[in-house]
Amino acid sequence: MADTGQSRVLKSRLADEIIEIEVGQPVITFRIHKKLLQDHSSYFLKALEEKKYKEGKEKKVELHDVVPEAFDVVADWLYTRRQHRNFSDDGLRTVVEARLLADRLMCTSDWKNRIATKICEMFARAQDTTIYRESIDILDTVEMQDGCLMRQLLIDMVMRMAMDRPQILLDSDGHLLPAIQGLLVDGHNEIESLIQRVAAGHLPRLPFTIPDSYHEDPTSGGLLL
Repeated sequence: MADTGQSRVLKSRLADEIIEIEVGQPVITFRIHKKLLQDHSSYFLKALEEKKYKEGKEKKVELHDVVPEAFDVVADWLYTRRQHRNFSDDGLRTVVEARLLADRLMCTSDWKNRIATKICEMFARAQDTTIYRESIDILDTVEMQDGCLMRQLLIDMVMRMAMDRPQILLDSDGHLLPAIQGLLVDGHNEIESLIQRVAAGHLPRLPFTIPDSYHEDPTSGGLLL
């Protein structure tokens, strides 16, 4: 069998050092080739420098506050580059947490943008309000900073559905859900205005599109190889 360029690259990676990534509590250990980690994550590129950091010397990284299912999405992409992973099987929360983890690990912008597109597609295929209610729960329970693209995506998707079904913003007693109240407390005046307009029936349902506004600009930072 001819030793093609692709096979040489694969052999090189298989011969590379293995790094143990301890994830979650209880701990699940992922064993991943060092070169893959460093090629696609600025965080690992720095952390695995053997002369500077303990992680590089011990060939072990501890991410005990990370959800293993989210890291599994990252690990799967590192090895397979699968663009067609069925993220619906993972569930919205896992995919959102994987996208947030990609930010934390400073992964390549191209992959983070693929996840954002896949999340939008999950909303586009939704047959009922389940994914929107799950989004509200994620906004209420997952820590995300103002300006976070994933946070804005979830807010926008919920508001889009609220244009057609404003009841998703309300509990069984007709009061705003705590997560929505939290958005108002955080100073999202545009959301308060939107809720009022939705309740008054002034907003028609819009055609669903996948906007580029949830994509990270590769020139603004991140490691794009």
